[in-house]
Amino acid sequence: MMKAAVLHEIEPPSSAVPAAVEKPYVLEVNRLWASYGRIEALRNLSLRVRAGQIVTIVGANGAGKSTLLNALMGTMPCKGEMLYEGQSLHGSSIEERVFRGISLVPETRELFPDMSVYDNLALGAFTSYVRGERNLAQQIGPVFERFPRLRERRNQNAMTLSGGERQMLALGRALLSRPRLLMLDEPSLGLAPLIVKDIFEMIGGLRSTGVSILLVEQNARAALKAADYAYVMENGEVKLEGAASELINDASVIGAYLGRRSASPGSSRPV
Repeated sequence: MMKAAVLHEIEPPSSAVPAAVEKPYVLEVNRLWASYGRIEALRNLSLRVRAGQIVTIVGANGAGKSTLLNALMGTMPCKGEMLYEGQSLHGSSIEERVFRGISLVPETRELFPDMSVYDNLALGAFTSYVRGERNLAQQIGPVFERFPRLRERRNQNAMTLSGGERQMLALGRALLSRPRLLMLDEPSLGLAPLIVKDIFEMIGGLRSTGVSILLVEQNARAALKAADYAYVMENGEVKLEGAASELINDASVIGAYLGRRSASPGSSRPV
């Protein structure tokens, strides 16, 4: 009886709520340096992206945001540590990174203008084809469901699409490589405000696919609204980081990137 009583005493109460378990890091960057000749583009930069997160990097033009994405994709030489799903990226070719689940949508979109929407999407499924999957129509089907306008224009050449439609096509093509880390470089570039709103709603909707997103964007307000976590870059360095919901109300971020009209009193952390 005494033994039973002791056991009863150490049992946790039935109402106890288990502690939330944070998801693992998909990407870890530690002390990254990169330069164009003698000009340092990235300086001792570190950042993290957890599984399923949308992480944004905001900053002025020339801050080094696109350079970072190029370094992660393997098109820019760099020094430092880059870990993807716990494994180093150094020495991996661009093709190897794509096959490992990393995809980049550059600001230029890099579509094939003389090819149809369908054929542009088919190129995105190349990694699946190499793995022996030949059900192209089944793979493209979910992209058409996510971007119905692409279905309507499936036989049109990419050059005939509007700016927003081209961005949808670039996103759809990237998703067909089944990335676990999707990097987006200035997805709102050159788009009208209403289209920007649609694009960021689509980016937010990608959470349901389980993909992690690293978003580089000059439109800080839209990026911070869509993201879970944010880094502010300046002159190749991270000057500030935190939850996106907090940074969007930070006085220094508001003053530098969002306009002072929405400044929140009492917030005065320096950038």
